[in-house]
Amino acid sequence: MRPAPLAIELFHSTFGRMPGALASAPGRLEILGNHTDYNEGLVLSCAAGFRTAAAVGLAEDDVVEAVSANLPGGRRRFALEDAAARGPAGEWSNYLRGLAAALSEHGVRVPGFRVAVASELPLAAGMSSSAALEISVLLALVDCLGLDFPPEQLARFGQEAESRAVGARTGLLDQLSSLCGRAGHLLQTEFRGLEQRHCPLPAEFAFVVADSGVKHDLAAEYNERRASCERAVEMLALVEPGLRSLRDADRSMLERHAGVLEPLALKRAWHVVGENARVREAVVRLRSGDAPGFGRLLSESHRSSQRYFENSCPELDALVELAEADPRCFGARLSGGGFGGVTVHLVEQGVAAAYAAELAERAEPALGKRPWTTVCPVGDGARLEDLQGRLAFNVDQE
Repeated sequence: MRPAPLAIELFHSTFGRMPGALASAPGRLEILGNHTDYNEGLVLSCAAGFRTAAAVGLAEDDVVEAVSANLPGGRRRFALEDAAARGPAGEWSNYLRGLAAALSEHGVRVPGFRVAVASELPLAAGMSSSAALEISVLLALVDCLGLDFPPEQLARFGQEAESRAVGARTGLLDQLSSLCGRAGHLLQTEFRGLEQRHCPLPAEFAFVVADSGVKHDLAAEYNERRASCERAVEMLALVEPGLRSLRDADRSMLERHAGVLEPLALKRAWHVVGENARVREAVVRLRSGDAPGFGRLLSESHRSSQRYFENSCPELDALVELAEADPRCFGARLSGGGFGGVTVHLVEQGVAAAYAAELAERAEPALGKRPWTTVCPVGDGARLEDLQGRLAFNVDQE
């Protein structure tokens, strides 16, 4: 059963009534632009063609109760007065706590509510199942409250919930991609002004996703990488007045001032600046349908993650090495925060299914188990649905 009708059925069987609203949201794939969002940089991403659905109904008490079709452990329950306090690490209801707290801190009167969630996204695999959860619940809850927020504000609510839930100072990439993706298009986002445009994906392009099987708590490493980028900006601003983020730097600037930067800050900055340049070039390659050129940029991005940002791991590297040895693959890289999660592989549509199956087989000796692989469709962004699962509204169309 697909997530939307399953969420309705679960809500009804758990809470004994129909929900007041139903929404679904996709995960995301980061195609290029690694750790550039919080540096006011450029990213190419897409909404993955796998979704999470949330059925929500308001309650007359001040309690949140939630149930998931995918996660064990039965119901989750917390009082709204305790929403600001994070529960045990790894507890999925922390995202709901974060949403309630973020909305309340922005002046929204949040009553008690009930939630049933169903998902077809792999969990903790680097495709941002957490953003899909946040945005689907948020859309349905806001609809129940009769409120209306622009996508940028919804994304910020989700970002705040994410930061509260995992303790990492995350950017807006995951939430904006989940909200604003469009089927058959990559989403180019400039994170200084949150300007977006949809870039058509050539029909012959396909993305294969492979899960490294490595699950990792990103908070400490993520926060260290962000702090190093901020340190690089502080030092560069001493010799480049007016520079406010790594978005303002380029390779020649880093070369000129390499002696000014601490070695670790220089490495992190080199990765971010290179990623911004690769996103710009990738847009040109997309327009011309240049799959080899686009794929080369993916591979360059992964090497930069290995050398400069140091957010890869042996399992991710093994998957990319297998890709580079296969002439059917134009390029591959880690996708997302790194340190585990998934790799994304650019191939031709006609060979994608066979490539995904054979990659899983060839990767088994290196990883010690057969990885999950799939051809990942490029789907639409978050939407409200009617209670029969029919499309009623799409955020990107407003």
